[in-house]
Amino acid sequence: MDYVEHFDPPEEFNAKIKQLAVWIRQSQHMIAFTGAGISTTCGIPDFRSGMNTVLSTGAGAWTLKAAGAPRTAKTTSTLKAIPSLCHMSLLTLMERGTLKYVVSQNTVRCFAPPSIGFSFLISSFYFYLLDACRLSSICVWG
Repeated sequence: MDYVEHFDPPEEFNAKIKQLAVWIRQSQHMIAFTGAGISTTCGIPDFRSGMNTVLSTGAGAWTLKAAGAPRTAKTTSTLKAIPSLCHMSLLTLMERGTLKYVVSQNTVRCFAPPSIGFSFLISSFYFYLLDACRLSSICVWG
């Protein structure tokens, strides 16, 4: 099964972005829910993108597995990825006090540099990382 990607016409997309900006400005308790798709522009592949995706990372991991196909697109390791404009925008909103929490199924490296810490992040990977740091007594931030 392949997934169909949807792209709004530029006018509709711009209108949605303007509305989102209004909601963010008016927000008193903003929470961002993210997943693997937030990091595809960093070169990190997601899990569910279809075989015919426009993403440079190519089809998602589970899509490739179901198809019995190898990954041929160029990707970046999560340990070497540079945060995207989206990651940095969320960080800026957090620093300004607008964004209260990030709920993510994503790895946290792009979200939680040491100067910020984990206090605003709720992530399935977060608990794994805390255990790894506790066991090794070393947390490495690239």
